[in-house]
Amino acid sequence: MEPEEPQAGLYDFLYKDAGRIASYYAQIFRGRLTSLEESDHEQENEERGSKLGVKIIEGNIRTLSQVQNSQKRIIDPHDVITTDVLSHLVEQGKLQTDLSAAANGEMAIVKGTVVFIDHLILETALIGFEEEIKQYKQRPKKDKDPQQVLLYEVAQKILSKFHLPSAFLLNTESGYLVGGVIKEASMEEAISSYYVKHGMNGLADVYLVAIKEQSTASFTLPAEQMFSVAQQIAQMFSQMLFPAEAIKVTPIALFRKL
Repeated sequence: MEPEEPQAGLYDFLYKDAGRIASYYAQIFRGRLTSLEESDHEQENEERGSKLGVKIIEGNIRTLSQVQNSQKRIIDPHDVITTDVLSHLVEQGKLQTDLSAAANGEMAIVKGTVVFIDHLILETALIGFEEEIKQYKQRPKKDKDPQQVLLYEVAQKILSKFHLPSAFLLNTESGYLVGGVIKEASMEEAISSYYVKHGMNGLADVYLVAIKEQSTASFTLPAEQMFSVAQQIAQMFSQMLFPAEAIKVTPIALFRKL
């Protein structure tokens, strides 16, 4: 099956999940595009004549020779894969335009102002959290919840080993927040470069293509203490990273139209 033509336009990709996009391409077009091949073929005809002089017969013998020139170019598809996939999703109506109304697992495209959060910034912010734990543990016994003390003690031990991922927050034009974890290797440039250029101000007019993730409270871990503490710590980390009202997503691409 031949790939469909991408929509006209030029895109500046800030982030793209190459692994997922390659998977979608293979599913849509029944194969993985590894290279594009173009070839030019030119043919020239040259007629040559020689005179035959014999006493009985006199005439011309003509021969035709062909000269063929061919040129082949192997092209790296690069962003062709991404634009083909996104164009297909748009043309087939697979992208919702209102993420807040989308169902769990649906893909959507929204526009807004994005802020990237480097894992180093998050780890620095954890210093304040550790200080909060320290102050809570120093309270008089009557002002402390034993379960909370246990939770903080476990969290403090985990924080020394836990590697927080980088993330982003997008304030959409409709006014709601969208948040998700990103792979730093999939960024076009280092997140620190955005701090140098914009500080903690957002970058406007950015499009996000993402899968909505809607968590549910209907699933809970067993009530044993180990599982209970683990669930509370996981919830604590989520609240530290994203505002409670933010819609959680798996980002596929973040880009600007040029």
